[in-house]
Amino acid sequence: METTPPPTSTERPLKAMKPNQTNCDEKDEKGKPCWGPLKVWHTAPSDIRQKAPAGMVLYRCQACLTVYYGPPRELPLRRIPRRVSILGW
Repeated sequence: METTPPPTSTERPLKAMKPNQTNCDEKDEKGKPCWGPLKVWHTAPSDIRQKAPAGMVLYRCQACLTVYYGPPRELPLRRIPRRVSILGW
């Protein structure tokens, strides 16, 4: 049984991100989703940057190396603190 090397990032598909997507949803050969975290890819090669639409940021899965493109994130995403009563109301 021959083993083939895993595909490089240039052979991976370039996918559009869904709204509020933070994890990879690419399915493997068994049909299971990867669920790896997506990180901004600052050092993407120029050939991959040219495939993405203008003004979009590239993200890459940390587990399967699938490349996604999406709008820039609005930072910071902050939780609004609320006052909490110790009495439960």
